Amino acid sequence: MKEQILERSDRIRMFISEYYFGYSWWMTCLRIFGGPMVLAMGIYLYDSNERFAIAYGGFCFLYGLYYSLKPLFWIVFRLDAFKTVPLRIDIHGDNLRIKDPLAESVVDLRGVRILKRKEYFTLELAKFTKVYLPFKILTPDQMASIESITGKSS
Repeated sequence: MKEQILERSDRIRMFISEYYFGYSWWMTCLRIFGGPMVLAMGIYLYDSNERFAIAYGGFCFLYGLYYSLKPLFWIVFRLDAFKTVPLRIDIHGDNLRIKDPLAESVVDLRGVRILKRKEYFTLELAKFTKVYLPFKILTPDQMASIESITGKSS
C-alpha cells in the first residue's frame, strides 16, 4: 500500500461535481437553474408598486442569491471537511481498504453500487453514504480491479 495524497482542490472539485450532477436530472436542473430563476423573480417582484410584492421580491432575491451560492458557502464554512489528507488504498479481491491518519475502513465491494464519473469513482455504500476515489490517486491495477467489480455488479 503506497500512500497517496488527496488534495483539497480535488475534494472540492468532486464535491461541486456531485452537488450539481450526482443526482437525478430533475435535481441537476433545479440546482443549476433554480437559484437564478428565483433571483430573477425577486427582481421582477421588487419592481412592483405593491408592498407585499416588494417584500416577497426582496425575500426571493435573497433566497435566490443564497441558493445560487450555496455550494460556495458550504466550501467556505466547512473548509475543514476539504482538507488535504494522505490515504492508503489497497484492493484485495472484492475488498477495498482505505486508511487515513484517523481511521481505517474495509469495504466489501460486492454489495456496493459503483459509478464511474469523469475523474473519479463514486462508491455508494448506503443511501446517503458515499466514498469518492479520484482516478489520479489510484494505480492502474486498482482501477482495473474496481472496473472489473463494476462490470460484475451491473
